[in-house]
Amino acid sequence: MASISNEIFTIQAKDEYEPFLETLLELLTEKAQNVKNFFGVNEYRPVKVSLFDTLFDLKDEANKTYKVYEEYAQGSFSNKGIGVLVDDNLSIDNLNKIVNKIIHQYSHIIYSSIYKDVFDRPVWLDEGIAQTLSGERNVLQNSQSKCKSAFLRKILSKYKEIPKIAYLNKAGNGRYTIGYPRYSGYLMSYFMVNYLLETKVIDNEANKDDYEIIGNRFNYYDSPVVRKNLEKNNTPLKSRYNMELMLKDPEYRKKVENFLVVRTVNYLGNKLGLRMSAASYKYIKTPQDILDYMDANFMYAWLDEKNEKNKSNEGFARRYHVASVNEVLNLSFGTEIEYSKFVITTLRKIGYEGSIFANVSTDQDKTFLSHIFVLFYDNIKDKVYYFEFPPSSNEGIYEFSSYKEFMDYYADKVDKNSRLYEMMNIPDGVTYKELMDFICSQDLVLGTLPNSTKGL
Repeated sequence: MASISNEIFTIQAKDEYEPFLETLLELLTEKAQNVKNFFGVNEYRPVKVSLFDTLFDLKDEANKTYKVYEEYAQGSFSNKGIGVLVDDNLSIDNLNKIVNKIIHQYSHIIYSSIYKDVFDRPVWLDEGIAQTLSGERNVLQNSQSKCKSAFLRKILSKYKEIPKIAYLNKAGNGRYTIGYPRYSGYLMSYFMVNYLLETKVIDNEANKDDYEIIGNRFNYYDSPVVRKNLEKNNTPLKSRYNMELMLKDPEYRKKVENFLVVRTVNYLGNKLGLRMSAASYKYIKTPQDILDYMDANFMYAWLDEKNEKNKSNEGFARRYHVASVNEVLNLSFGTEIEYSKFVITTLRKIGYEGSIFANVSTDQDKTFLSHIFVLFYDNIKDKVYYFEFPPSSNEGIYEFSSYKEFMDYYADKVDKNSRLYEMMNIPDGVTYKELMDFICSQDLVLGTLPNSTKGL
């Protein structure tokens, strides 16, 4: 068993991991100091860290320390130390992931040291801080588009419930914090903590007498109109939350909790530029609203010959039937095919012209649909827009100065032997074979017809 120690950690792992332990300890030490600074804890005893290769070993160790182990967890902590799972063999490429897991548990240990009882604190605050300090959510911190997508899909989606604060306060029981599949409690906890951090009082200048700040009806973060009025009247926009009191003063924390969920949702909605259209079809007014609605509500699935919904691709070509736009709206599901129908129908509903485009490829005498998308036109701006559906890695709305400019761009991205067809819509209820026959009977706008030497 390999081991390495300093004044903060003792790390134990199998001998094969010894070449990485020194670097691991350096990374942990730096992050651990940030955790202690955040909580205002100057000194803390060295913490033992054990690395495990299997969930069975991790769970077994957790049970020995009388820690309630959650089946979904890849880490545990107790007064006897930290245990984390190494998904793959430890390497220089996954060290940061392991560091994040360990610091998440270390955050729990340091926060619990403020209290006599390990679980005498709200789970949402404990888990939200641990996610923030560990760095495991950095992808949301560093990418507004990924943060927006996560907020839409896991918080605002019609399939999700925005949790009450009581659901997230269940001390010592992570199942309530997760809330799967009803709500995403861990992510909501992360968002709430970051809302508090982004709106905190600078240098902890507030105290218990500043409750009036919390009750201030001029909530800058909840309304652009209020912000405008505050600026017009030269009213100072004062930060609201004292994090030191949030961590240590239950009375202060309960005051804040009374409205924290709704203010977090409002704050993030404004910060990310979201409107009610993300949650309700009737509020869709712009192409971006369509994309936000799809991001929040749609998931991949398709109807078979029995009108039953399928999430697996098994038997797709044989059993698939094209769903109608009403079915897509009612069930909030689809493939690229249904999404194209939904997008073109909604674009026309809000006043845009456009077409569906289908890229058809041939592989070993088999013709198949390789890509489908929508182009639409803004006659006022005299621009062409390419609409790529979620959950594509390229999802978004892209602007081109002309139809020709887009075609030049697209032709450079696809197989030279593929063909691109344009159509006004796609019929409901047809099979995959009937769909392919229909597409290949439409206007060919790019590529070469079979048995033809003439290209377009």
